[in-house]
Amino acid sequence: VVKLESGEAAKPMPTPWNNLNRVLKGGIAPGELAILAARPGVGKTALAGCFGIETARAGHPVMFVSREVKDETVAARIMSREAKIDSRIFREGIQIAPDLMPKIRKAQSLLDSAPIEIIERSIAPMTPREVRRLAKARGYLGLIVIDYLQLMEPDTRSNSREREVAEMSRAFKQLALDCNCPVLLLSQMSRKAEEENREPRLSDLRESGAIEQDADIVIFLHTPRQSLESSTPEVKVKVAKGRSSGAGSCWMRFEKLFSNFYEIPAPPEPTKPQRGKDNGL
Repeated sequence: VVKLESGEAAKPMPTPWNNLNRVLKGGIAPGELAILAARPGVGKTALAGCFGIETARAGHPVMFVSREVKDETVAARIMSREAKIDSRIFREGIQIAPDLMPKIRKAQSLLDSAPIEIIERSIAPMTPREVRRLAKARGYLGLIVIDYLQLMEPDTRSNSREREVAEMSRAFKQLALDCNCPVLLLSQMSRKAEEENREPRLSDLRESGAIEQDADIVIFLHTPRQSLESSTPEVKVKVAKGRSSGAGSCWMRFEKLFSNFYEIPAPPEPTKPQRGKDNGL
């Protein structure tokens, strides 16, 4: 009752980006399921990593479940962002750049004290029931990140993959409620938005029906086609659904080499040709 009266029970967990927090009316609240969706290469894992490490840095324990890449890869990306060094160094071998070791050690010392745990199960099945068991065993959590939905195994097998995804999305919504913390669930998108060269819509979520229904928040990352090959593309962060916040958007720049996102002003809208004597009308 005291928490309800003070407002603490529903206080949102802020993201690291002020403009996104304004769109979300403060952040992602305990018990909410937030979907983060994008096409491959646009940076959904990197953005989730930024959110996770900054939440941990603020003193809130984070559990990051990675099904797409190994835990060492996630850690290397976080280290790259923290030390501001090219993430390819970790893949090619740190020994090729020994002068970077002081920066890496400094970043490591900062990260060692942050309460973030990366869980990677590349062999054993990872189901919603197993994620819930791991989360409950850790007690209080400020944030749970799951990367990503379509690589998870269902608790109960079905002949319909769409039904399996529906059951998993409901299970992760229940996980958010049971653990009383935000769950950030990454998800794939269909190719339709990319093929039609447009911004993503809720219907573009892969196996979208149940995901859209269960989610409290749906966030899309969208990069204009002309920016896809850039090492620092502009990314539109589009909140397509927000039960408490409503919809909205902001812009960020994705530093691919550092696995980092930072806010930028919205780019100017393309100018439309004016009707009049200058264009012969």
